[in-house]
Amino acid sequence: GSRTGIYTSLAIGLAMFVLMFRDITARMRIRLVVLAAMVVAGFALFMYASGPATPGSALWRLTNGSSGSDSIRASDQELAITQFWESPVFGHGYQWLRVAHNMYLQVLHSAGLVGLAGYLMALLFPLYMVWRTRALSQDYASRLVKNALLSAIFGVLVSGWAQPNINAM
Repeated sequence: GSRTGIYTSLAIGLAMFVLMFRDITARMRIRLVVLAAMVVAGFALFMYASGPATPGSALWRLTNGSSGSDSIRASDQELAITQFWESPVFGHGYQWLRVAHNMYLQVLHSAGLVGLAGYLMALLFPLYMVWRTRALSQDYASRLVKNALLSAIFGVLVSGWAQPNINAM
């Protein structure tokens, strides 16, 4: 959805800034903070200049939420959690996939604790390997690439909280 992309982009940008903080000069840090402030101010100016958003539009949902969509998501997540407890170890199988608008809940519902453990290992192992080798990197370019990989993996982890279905990944 529109909010998922924004949250994920913000998480990736913040992760990259934190990871690269040591490697960039104080002047570049100031430039990045000013750029972020300009983006926020530009968004606020855009919102003011464009007037009230049309109810139901993506911009309106972004700023006001969507009671219909949010209540459907909450209901789907509650149902996935309730059904998870019926078969917690191995889940219900992917033929009974419950669209929970949360990848972790969907995997938990469909594959149980065993499947969630495997899914998390598949997501976290690359993060671990890149983090481990990042400390050994002496040159800036190598650290930059590894920081970008870490930020991208972090983005995948964040977007999983709000992905509408497993096919979206």
